Amino acid sequence: PAAIPPPLALVNALRHAAPATARQLLLREIAAAGRDRTRLLLATRLLLRHGYASEALDLLELRRTDFADRDFAELRLGALAQAGHLAQARAEASPLLAGPVTPAVAELLSLQLIRHPDPLLARALFARLELDRDPAVRQDAALQIALFCAAAAAHDHEALARIKASLATATGVPFDSADRLAGQLALPPKDGSVFLPLIKPATINLLYA
Repeated sequence: PAAIPPPLALVNALRHAAPATARQLLLREIAAAGRDRTRLLLATRLLLRHGYASEALDLLELRRTDFADRDFAELRLGALAQAGHLAQARAEASPLLAGPVTPAVAELLSLQLIRHPDPLLARALFARLELDRDPAVRQDAALQIALFCAAAAAHDHEALARIKASLATATGVPFDSADRLAGQLALPPKDGSVFLPLIKPATINLLYA
């Protein structure tokens, strides 16, 4: 039989590993990854998924140049929030809102807000988007769904109403699942399979957030 690719073997091993063993497996994988950005990115995301935010922050500081800018920003903001430094994460995200927000930045901050709800950052993001009124953002249905999920997680009802209207414009059809999806996202985190079938269209990043 063909050998199992290292990333799949790692994920499988982590499923059955005790916490201390999982940490060692991940640190060994990071050392073995070398300058392979894809392998390093997966290992760092798994560090966060398994609760090792401090180790992820140390890694990001030590190996900054081994990450693409977008990946570094996503991982650092997520690690800061997971480590309990929500105010610092918000402060580091704020410069991204100093000028017009691109679709890439809007998606990045949406995913951050879904994983780590922060009403203050959400309010700043939605205020900036209202100021910009960028057609590239407003007409991107998948991005609008990500923003809708971020607004729901942050309990921002005004933003929810605006984004629901934008979605109807972007897709040409009513977002019939909007209220149900918002209600699910406002609840404490649980198995995402409850509401994932309602999200269409959606990016793979959003589905995994």
